[in-house]
Formats: sequence, structure tokens, C-alpha cells
Amino acid sequence: MSDVSLSNLYDARKKYESLVMSHPKELNNWLRYASWEESQAELERARSIFERCLTTLSHAQQYRLWIAYADLEMRCGEPNSVKNVFQRALDLLPFEHRVWWRYTTFLEALGDFGFLRRTFQDWLTRFAPKDPRESERAVLGLVSFEKKYEKANARRAYEMLVGRHGSVTNWLSYGTFLESPLDFLAAQSVYRRAIQATAPTAPMAARLYERLARLERTHGTVEAARAVYRAAMDTLPPGATERLANEYLLFEQQHGGQDDISAVVTEAQTRRYAAWIEQHPEDWAARLECVAMLEATRSPNLMDTIQMFIGHPAPPSGVGRGGYRGYMAFMDHVAGIAEIRDDRETLAQVHEALIDRVDHGEAGSGKPFKIVAYYYLRRHDLDTARRVLDHGLTETGGAHSLFEAYVDIETALQATRPIAALAPPAPNKVRDLYQQWSTAHPTDGGVAESFAKYEAMIGRPAAAMSVLRAAAGGGAGVARVYGCMVDLVTAIPSAGDVRAICHEWVEAQETVGVAGLAVDPACYLRHLALPLDDVDGRFRDAIIDLRRARDADVDEVTDDELALRVARGMLLEGAGARITAPPTAVEHDDLEIEFGDVDRDADEELAADLLGGSEYDSD
Repeated sequence: MSDVSLSNLYDARKKYESLVMSHPKELNNWLRYASWEESQAELERARSIFERCLTTLSHAQQYRLWIAYADLEMRCGEPNSVKNVFQRALDLLPFEHRVWWRYTTFLEALGDFGFLRRTFQDWLTRFAPKDPRESERAVLGLVSFEKKYEKANARRAYEMLVGRHGSVTNWLSYGTFLESPLDFLAAQSVYRRAIQATAPTAPMAARLYERLARLERTHGTVEAARAVYRAAMDTLPPGATERLANEYLLFEQQHGGQDDISAVVTEAQTRRYAAWIEQHPEDWAARLECVAMLEATRSPNLMDTIQMFIGHPAPPSGVGRGGYRGYMAFMDHVAGIAEIRDDRETLAQVHEALIDRVDHGEAGSGKPFKIVAYYYLRRHDLDTARRVLDHGLTETGGAHSLFEAYVDIETALQATRPIAALAPPAPNKVRDLYQQWSTAHPTDGGVAESFAKYEAMIGRPAAAMSVLRAAAGGGAGVARVYGCMVDLVTAIPSAGDVRAICHEWVEAQETVGVAGLAVDPACYLRHLALPLDDVDGRFRDAIIDLRRARDADVDEVTDDELALRVARGMLLEGAGARITAPPTAVEHDDLEIEFGDVDRDADEELAADLLGGSEYDSD
């Protein structure tokens, strides 16, 4: 070697030395130094650099150094030198899986399979990686090796794998290995063990059933395959069986009858409903559809499904009336099914859900109590039905539908009693209910009307009139209450003076101004004591007042004026034969209004709409 070359070599080595001495913890400097010495064919110097570095770096950094050292020996040394480096490394770093991986890879390439198996055994038993993922990779490495060179040993490696890391993927890999070439009994056993060891909710759990079913279908029996499919549908969660259900359906189309196919279709639809309900627990309409489908197909799973749905929580507070509507419709339907089947246990659960789980103040419905009460009535248990209805009235604050149902029941029970037995001082459940109803809803004219008709029916017209007057004084609907009074005294003259009642009606109607005057011309039509011209004068005066109040430059008809004109037209139509003289014109500030001149200046379409679509002749 020339002096120049020796000088260059000396300068380069001096620079590397200076670099590693000034930065002794920088591993890359050492590795570059060793690589350079190797490139100069100075193997002993390169080994010396690795040895010096080992005394400088911490154990946490050394795994890269040992692997690089071993790579040097693999390129330039003897196999025993490589083994020696790895053994020294593992003595210092027994849990460093990266060193183990490189070591086993080297031994496999070397073809020293006996020593490789002992190395794997040492690694996986004495120094198994603490990280589960690395431990699994190590066992997979052994499995991969044995599958390539010794299949009998591969089964033992697989057993170690699924014993330590029994994921679905590893079980499937084990089963696939046994299927090629086929070892039917062993593969069958592995898949069955995998199903037992795997939670139904585990990801890909359905794949285990698919594999076993296919194995049975291809190499076993049809009934065994069917049993696997049915077990899967019974065990796995609804959202995990879509593909399995389709495969099951194809299987039954090939091997089963029409009943088998229908059962699979029904089961698949049920599971789709269940998956939807799991994601949308508030959807009780879906539960009702599912039950109706099972009922229509006469599914043996009907009652089990109903039991499952009944156990679901009721809608939470805050959903409002609409949120309870679907829940109560579902419970009503399943209560009917349970009653037909005389399933007392299910009925008790439905009744408990309806009475105790619903926020009745928010639901605002008497339906839950009616469902339960009617059931006891059909069983001739009147006392229990009454207790349910009384409880419902308390819980709902007196729901109209409950009072109505309760009154209908008690009225029907009075049908065989003589009228005299219903008058005071005899007890009368219907009258008591009407009094509670009126107290709970004092401004409801319909309640007062029903109460009054009942009093009249049992021969108490004076009491009926008292009910109506109390309702009128309490703010109930004027038109409905006074109209009922007129009907009452018309049918039973002794109940009062029809003309006086009509006067009261007119006065009550007009106390609310234009709106009251126009709202119901029936009060004027029934007021037989008023001459028609006098009645019409009320409308004309009101219209004139409105025209006076209107801006002189404005030609549009106001809503109040239009309402009065329409009502006046209705009055004219209703009066009919009572018109004895032609209408007269009234002049006031150039305003001419004739009796019957209703919509000439108004919107004809709106007038017709307010009149219910009728047409009238103004001539």
C-alpha cells in the first residue's frame, strides 16, 4: 500500500475515532465506523469497534448494536460466530423480541431446524415477550415455520397459539390448516372448540359458525349443518348475522322444505328488526311491526320476542305525548295476543308496564288504564276494573277518555235499574262521575251537555238546567251550552222559558263584540220572540259602526266586516219562511245596506268558505 493510501486511511480512522470519542452515546457514529472498517476488509477492527461500543451504550440501545454485530458475522464470519453473538445478546437482553426474531430467521435460513425448535421453545417458555402482541407474533413465527417443514409439529404450535391467543382469526387459521388436506374430525373439533371459547359478541364470531356449517354441509350431514345455522341464529347478536342468514336461506332452498324456508326468512326479518331496535330503542312502531310479522307467520318465537320487547325500558320523560303513542299501541296489541293465549304471566308484565312505567302526566292519555280495566271487565271483575279507572283518573288529572269510558261502563250497568232508583237520595255512580268530570273540566261545554242529558234522561230536567247554567257561568262554550238549554226546554217545556233562554243567549253572545255577534247565528234563529228586522238591525248597526271606523280612503273590507256579512247571510238562509216583507234599505253616510246584501263587496271565495261552501241568493 502506498504512503498516500496509508496516510488517507490513517486520517479517516482518526476522524472516526475523534467522532466516537466526542459523542460516545451516538450509536449511529459507531455503526458507521464499524461499517467503514468492514469496507476496508478490516474485520477484526470492525469487531473491536462493536465490542468497545457495547461497553459504552446502555442496554436499552444495545439491541440495534447486537443485531448489526450479528449481521456482520453473517456476512463475513462463520455460523458459530453468528450464534455466539446472538447468544451473548440474549444473555444480556432475554426479553428483547427483535433479537429473538433475527436469531430465528438466521437459524431457519441456516437450515438448523433442530436448534431452531430448541430456540423457539426457549424463547416461548422461559423468555416470552411481555407485550401480548409480540408474544402472539412469536408463536405465529413458530406456526409459520412448522407449517412449512413439519405439519405434525404445526398442530402442536397451533394449540399453543389458540391456547395463549385465542382470537377468532387464529382459530380460523387453525381450522383452515386442518381442512387442507382435509382432516374432517380434527377441523370439526377445532371449530366447535372455537365457538365455545369465543364470546358471541366478539368481532367475526359469525365466521366460526359459517366455517363449521360449510364443513358440515360439504363433508358431514344436512341436519348437522342445519343445527349449526340454527345455533348461530339463536346465539349471535342481531347485527352480526346478516351474511350468515343469507347463507342459511340458500342452504334451506337447496335442502329444506317450504316451512324451513319460511322459518329462515322470518328469523332473518326478526333479526333485522332487532338490529334496528338496538340502534333506535325509541322506535316502538318497529317492535309492533316485528310482532305482527311473527304473529302472521305463526312463528314459535312470538311470545319469546314479546317477552324480550316488554322488558325494554319505557320511553323516558321529556318525549311528550307523541313519544308514548307507539309504546301504548304496542302494549295494547301484545296484551290482546296474551289474552287470546291466556298467558297470564305476559299479561301481568304488560299491565305493570302500562300502569307503573309510563309518566301519565306527560303522556296525557287514559289509554293505559282503559286497556287494563277493559281486560278485567271481560273477566267480570268489576271491582278491579273500577280501581284501575279510579287510579287512572288520579294519575292523569282526569283524562277525558277515562271519564268517558267510566261513564259508559256505569251507564250500561244501570240499564236494568228503574229510573226511580237512580234519583237522589239513592247512590248514583254515573252522577258522581259526571260531577267529578265537570269539576276537573269546568269550561268544557261537551261535559256539561252530556251531564245535562243524563239528568234529563233519568227524569231530572231541573237538575239538567242547573248543570247547564253552572257551565255557562263557569266559562263553557256559549253556543253549545245555550243551544243545549234550548233543546232541553223545547223537549221538556217545564224545564224553562225558551224565549228567556234565547234572550240570555243573545246577550251572552254579544258581550264579546263583533266576534260574538258573528260566531253563531243559530242563537238569533232560535230567538222566536225577536222580529227578523230587529235581529237584522243588530248586524246592520255593527257593520255601519265598522264602516265609520274605517279610513275613508280605504276601500278594502275588514275581516270583522266580512265575518258579519257572512253571518248575516247565514241568518237570512236560516230564517227562510220567517221573511214576511221585502228587505229595506238603510241610508247612512251614502252607505246602503240591504237585508241579504252580504258579500257584494267582500271576497266571494272566502265568504263561500266561511259558509261551508254554500251559495245563497241575495235577491
